[in-house]
Amino acid sequence: MSRRKITLFSKIFYPIVCFFTLVGIIVLFLFIRSQTKNMEKNLIEEHILLAQVVALQIESSYHKGMWPFLILKKLTEYKNIVFWRLVNSKGEVELADETKLWGEKIKDLDFKTNKLIVKNGVLPSTEKRIKIIVYPLNIKEERKNWTLWLGISLESVRKAEKELILAGITLFPLILFVLYLFPFYLAKSVTVPIKKLVKATEIVSGGDLDYTIKVKSRDEIGILMGAFNKMVKMLKKTTVSLNYFEEIINTMGEALMVTDSQDRIELVNQAAQDLLGYKKDELLGKNMNSVVSIVSYFASPQESEKMRSSIEAIWRINNGREFPVLCSCSEVRDKEGRVVNKIYIVRDVTHIKKTEEELIEAYKELKKVQDELIQSEKVALIGKLASGVAHEIKNPLSIILQGIYLVDNVVLEKNSELKETIEMIKEAVRRADNVIRRILNYARASKLILQPQRICEVIDEGLSLVEQQLKLKNIEIEREYPSKPILIETDKVMLSQVFLNLATNSQDAMPQGGKIKIKVYEEEDFCIVEFEDTGEGIPPERLSKIFEPFYTTKRAGEGTGLGLAMVELIIARHNGKIDVESQLGKGTKFIIKLPKLKEERRKDKKDFS
Repeated sequence: MSRRKITLFSKIFYPIVCFFTLVGIIVLFLFIRSQTKNMEKNLIEEHILLAQVVALQIESSYHKGMWPFLILKKLTEYKNIVFWRLVNSKGEVELADETKLWGEKIKDLDFKTNKLIVKNGVLPSTEKRIKIIVYPLNIKEERKNWTLWLGISLESVRKAEKELILAGITLFPLILFVLYLFPFYLAKSVTVPIKKLVKATEIVSGGDLDYTIKVKSRDEIGILMGAFNKMVKMLKKTTVSLNYFEEIINTMGEALMVTDSQDRIELVNQAAQDLLGYKKDELLGKNMNSVVSIVSYFASPQESEKMRSSIEAIWRINNGREFPVLCSCSEVRDKEGRVVNKIYIVRDVTHIKKTEEELIEAYKELKKVQDELIQSEKVALIGKLASGVAHEIKNPLSIILQGIYLVDNVVLEKNSELKETIEMIKEAVRRADNVIRRILNYARASKLILQPQRICEVIDEGLSLVEQQLKLKNIEIEREYPSKPILIETDKVMLSQVFLNLATNSQDAMPQGGKIKIKVYEEEDFCIVEFEDTGEGIPPERLSKIFEPFYTTKRAGEGTGLGLAMVELIIARHNGKIDVESQLGKGTKFIIKLPKLKEERRKDKKDFS
């Protein structure tokens, strides 16, 4: 049930009516009460005066030896006197309006008084309230006073009080009616002009800017009406500008939002409504943070603020949709420098970001293809070099080595001084042969024969070739293999060469001994091998070069720079990936990621399942 509308007339008229009614009732009550008390007071004073006159007669007659029966008898003729008593100093009734009371002793001790007493009492015969006047007499008997007692009825006062009440009840509505005319006129004088003003406001708010109010009074309400007419004229002028302004902001391609100092939205254009998915009425008055939340920034907002440039960020609206935006915010300040408004201009850059991401992905793909092409060219170049070396260098080296052995057997028997020179030539030929062999192995790494294999067995096969050397150099191998075998498709010989090369490098990095930790586990469709040592570590500036062919940090003659290059090539040919982490003084970790054997290949090779 809808609540009843309370009009302004009701708010003014009825409270005043209630106030006048309440005040009238209180005044009437106080008036009747005051008049009743005055009548009662006058009645008592009148009978005190009567008691004084009678007392003088009694005193005079007593001294003459007689009682003034005539005047006492007349006391009973007074309509307000209900009884009279003449009490001696012993409290005995000497005379009374009723002869049967003569000689009786009264219980009230006020007979001993020597002062006038007026007190309340009750008439036994009717049990009605009366007033009792105890008047002391100047009759001395054994130094005790006599008193005159008068019982005064209050019926005349009660009757007059009822007449006053009846008159008040009769006249009170008429008086109130007259009084009600004042609040009625007052309420009408206020509400009628205000109703006209309200009606005019509704008409103007409906779009009629030519409507005006006729001003008849010069009071505050008349001034208000005049100000309203002036405001309508100014509004008519500004509405044209406002409509023009709204047309401009609604044709903007960017979203425009204006908030107050508390970030409550005060203005939005059509682009902002389309961007946020809300209507204008749903946005106005809402806090900006309750409509939009910033998920992340593409750039530091502090830096953007310093540069007074736009901020790229990801916005999330209430329905959960996220999108990238380019947002700029300007502050409007008052004369004291306080922020009164904030102006947000926002552009949805989803398509731009999507294009950027596509360009980045295309660049990454191009870089990957370029790297693969460079790697292929390197392999092809080294393959050609190896083929040429095999024909042009290896055969001459064999002839040289055979010649040295012949010289060693023939010449040394006659000239022992050439022995040291011959040994140096032999060592140089062996080194050259070793380089040629490594180059040939690197070239062969581009050609794989893939078969299903257990990864842990491949690792152990590679380590078996150097495990004894590692033990002799006090290097411990710690294995952490899964309980269930992990199958991969690999060239067992080539992949075991990977772990042989890694173990050899770790051995060189730990001349004083240490530990090699190998951890194998599954991660979705891949097998992960972590190969970690506690060696010297690799400087950060060299990490990016360690997989380049012929790059080595060893002294001349101690390494060819093809070991890790061969490792990366073999892993890449297995469609895998190798990463390296290293800390100086703590060691190096190689993380190898290889694809697991596909399910259909696993079914074809039941021996490995």
